[in-house]
This record gives sequence, structure tokens and C-alpha cells, in this order.
Amino acid sequence: MSKRIGDVLIVENSNKITNADSEYYYIRVQMPDGKEVPLMFTDTEFNVGAERAEKNSEDVPKVSWITDLLD
Repeated sequence: MSKRIGDVLIVENSNKITNADSEYYYIRVQMPDGKEVPLMFTDTEFNVGAERAEKNSEDVPKVSWITDLLD
């Protein structure tokens, strides 16, 4: 079951083929136009995004304490 937008879940690959990952990182995001989109990443893909955000921390949008409180 999907949680709120932004919560990452680990989901099982139910129709796994040879050499495919056994699980994925699933996240539901809201695009700038308001449309909700489901996304799934392998462990490698997820880590690439996390490393990019860490290396380019100056480009990561700041979140106010009010937003943190509401989330």
C-alpha cells in the first residue's frame, strides 16, 4: 500500500527475470503541474540520485521548518 507522497517504500519484484533486482525503491511524487507519478528505482539508481544531491547540495531546494513540521 502506498503511503503519502514522498515516502519511500521497498517493493518486491513480483515477476523477477534473470539478473533483475529482487526489489525496488518505490516513491510517489507530485509533479509541478500537480499530476501524481509513481516511480521505481533499483538500488543503484536510487544511490546515484542520493549521491548527486549530496555532491550538489547547493542546488537542493531548502525546506522551511514549517514544511518539516507539517510533514
